[in-house]
Amino acid sequence: MICMKVILDTTVLHMDPFFKNTEMVKLRNLCSEGKIKLIIPRFVIQEYITQEREKLKSGKEYLATLENRYTKAVYDTEKNMLASIIKNMKKTIAEGDKTIENRIDTFILETKAKIIEPTFEEYKETFGRYFNGDKPFKTIKSREDIPDGIIFSQVKNIKDETVVFISNDKNLRESVARQDITVFSNLSDFITSDNMKNIIEFKEIDNLLLYHLPILMENENLQKIFYNALEEELVFKKITDEKIPDDNYEGTITGVLGIDPIEFTKSEIVKLGDGLFTIPFYCEIDATLEYYLYKADYFCLDEDKMQDIYIDDWNEHYFQAEEEYPLICTGNLGIQFNPHMLNKEFSNINQDKLLQETKISFSELEIVIKDY
Repeated sequence: MICMKVILDTTVLHMDPFFKNTEMVKLRNLCSEGKIKLIIPRFVIQEYITQEREKLKSGKEYLATLENRYTKAVYDTEKNMLASIIKNMKKTIAEGDKTIENRIDTFILETKAKIIEPTFEEYKETFGRYFNGDKPFKTIKSREDIPDGIIFSQVKNIKDETVVFISNDKNLRESVARQDITVFSNLSDFITSDNMKNIIEFKEIDNLLLYHLPILMENENLQKIFYNALEEELVFKKITDEKIPDDNYEGTITGVLGIDPIEFTKSEIVKLGDGLFTIPFYCEIDATLEYYLYKADYFCLDEDKMQDIYIDDWNEHYFQAEEEYPLICTGNLGIQFNPHMLNKEFSNINQDKLLQETKISFSELEIVIKDY
């Protein structure tokens, strides 16, 4: 059996910190089956934990914002929603570092990942590059590139033709590629690449499911499952768009008011084996966005625009603002069917029973404000 060695960079973990996106689910399965040997440099783990702790600090600030909104909420539906969110956030924040470390420890244990420590020679090589400004260092003595420099030395020194390096950091990825190592910018490209043709096995049930999936996509219950899962996925996502009157053009989705229409590109369904499929989708969403609006800018808006924005005093210079926006969301829906289902069982099962056993995930989500 072919066993491919895959090395992950921090950017891959950062893009999916809860390890639940569709391609990450597939990677975890392949690791547990022994078809992929996952390798993670120690510095990647440390960077992941540091970045998640920074998010935790931001979460504490946002919790204060939500508690303030709760005290001013009028409708029971809004108060109940906020109460639930506040309760979950308080639990997450209270557990803090323990939750973050448990999350990465569980991922390492589940995937049987090998954690590699830098050697003295690799430190020496890295600082030689640091003082010379050699790649992946962008300039001479660029301190911010030291972690990438150490990761680069470790990856370069793994002598194996099956090694694959995955990183969304263009500079680091291109530096590794110059060492004749296969690289990918994300898990999605890797999982669907030709490299995986000899790794992923397809069973007859996968072909049966693929044949029937376009019909299943019309099932009302599946669309409800999709709707609920997407709504949960979108809340608290940040989006950047010049239409948002925030200094950084940034807003946070605080509520999903409606999702319609939903369109699936059935001609581009991809089977990933073991009952897992991805389907590209497009949908339009009515949502509320929260952002921070400079007070002087607010009073320069026309009257109709001002009436569309709910404001709350944030500090001396800014309002905390909330406003409805039409959004467009695209991405890939992941559908995981029971991988142990037999052909005979599939023939005798009804659609609703089949869908009760499915799991939903998402990947490559992109959200923009619709032109209006």
